[in-house]
Amino acid sequence: MKKMIIGLMLVMVFAFTATVGYCEEIAMNVLADTEAHCVLATVSDIDDNYVYAELYNTVADTQHVDSVLPKLLKIKKFRYSYCDEHADGYNSPKIGDNIFATIRGDGAVYNVTSAAYKTDTVDERTLNFLAPDEMKNEHCLDDVVALAYYVRSNGLERGFVFDNGSVMLERSDNTLTKLYPADIKNPIPVKFVDLTGKVVDDVKQQDVLDVSGGNVFENLWGSYNYELVFAKRTLALGIILSGIILGMVVVYFVVTHKKKQ
Repeated sequence: MKKMIIGLMLVMVFAFTATVGYCEEIAMNVLADTEAHCVLATVSDIDDNYVYAELYNTVADTQHVDSVLPKLLKIKKFRYSYCDEHADGYNSPKIGDNIFATIRGDGAVYNVTSAAYKTDTVDERTLNFLAPDEMKNEHCLDDVVALAYYVRSNGLERGFVFDNGSVMLERSDNTLTKLYPADIKNPIPVKFVDLTGKVVDDVKQQDVLDVSGGNVFENLWGSYNYELVFAKRTLALGIILSGIILGMVVVYFVVTHKKKQ
């Protein structure tokens, strides 16, 4: 009985450490794999054994390989690197997907090595990594965030520091810049999608007025149009005066009519 309990405890500890270790592991493997190509491509066809992708570019300054990649990549079938716990239904590539992937091969056929993720475009200057909405605020998003910054910098940013669900970037002067969790002023280069691939709108309306300065009406409605307000007030005053005059006329005729009777 005691051995069984100890065995179960060991299994639980292993499972826990495996789960914790998963975060950041993919990103660090990508950075360490200097023999792989980091490619940006678009899936053009899929058959029973291969995924065919049109090469757009490679992430430069980090991958020291001499071989030239073909314009059409023939890649052995793979699954995306999103975690199975939150995103198992998202991990199958589809025709039309824009992808970031690390690959190795002989020039004819390639294998995905450390990572493969979907992106909204293949232009590294503007792209966002796509992540299932279920991964939002989960630790497994760490890898996606770090690699998104890595690709956006064309491979120059590499000093990522992971700490209990946070991602920071260490600069050459040893200063740390927080990347994730992000705030409104510094959004992460990641967009969240549903099962259909549609981007989930995560923009929330600001429910607190900006009191840092400016006209309160500008905070509420934008630019305050004084001419329009003056015209509306004039119209309202005219309607009120017309009502008063009309009421006085009615009263006059009623009183006059009673006197005649």
